[in-house]
Amino acid sequence: MRRRATSTARPAAVLLAAIALAGTACSGDDGTSAAGRAADATTSGAASAAPGPGNAPGPGSTAPSPSAPASPRELVFGTAVPTGPRIKVSVTDERTWPQACDLLTDAELKAIVPWGGPVERSPLGPVQPKQAPQNLRYVYCNYAFHNIEGSTDVTSSVEIKQDLFTDQVGTYYTRNKTSAAKRDGFEDYGTRLGMPCYRTGAEIVCQGRYSLVSASGRSPLVPGDTTQAKLAYWCDKVIVQVVRQLAAKLG
Repeated sequence: MRRRATSTARPAAVLLAAIALAGTACSGDDGTSAAGRAADATTSGAASAAPGPGNAPGPGSTAPSPSAPASPRELVFGTAVPTGPRIKVSVTDERTWPQACDLLTDAELKAIVPWGGPVERSPLGPVQPKQAPQNLRYVYCNYAFHNIEGSTDVTSSVEIKQDLFTDQVGTYYTRNKTSAAKRDGFEDYGTRLGMPCYRTGAEIVCQGRYSLVSASGRSPLVPGDTTQAKLAYWCDKVIVQVVRQLAAKLG
């Protein structure tokens, strides 16, 4: 009589734990992502199975070095600390229009993102005014910085845009806000950030004294199941504080 073959199944508890970890991407109270906590658990398990009394090393396994530095997993964010003076602008004198890459100092960004490395500024077009090449002012700027001080990995960023300089800026702001209010992801901040601002998705648009200014950005480190969720998280933690910095100078 032929014996029935039997299969060996992984314990159900192990499978359930693996599924739970793989399907969770929200952040914990300490700002650590579920993926980071899973990695911590794996590392802890590997350490507990290191060679020792009663623990035979597996094939190819090595004991972790106690002097190896732990990779940072917590993202700590700060608040706005304006350090620059209030910017004086004349709508009739283009030379007074601020360069977008001069609106934030390294110290101001460091106050908001203390774990960020050196800031790299990239002016972006268009430039104004086109009719006076000697007075060209870059109205867009991308502020990028390495994710961890001293690292050379992918970068996080903040982008600032100035759309126009006019003494009728309030009229344009109201018109744009009315249009934006019809779209998903709209939020009206009123003047809570230091100047009139509203949000659409992960971008915040504000009315300065003589210009419309907007701020957005991104980071691959923040938690979120989707790109939009990551952008929204970065906006909540960083861009809101960036706008507070700008309001002290442009509001």
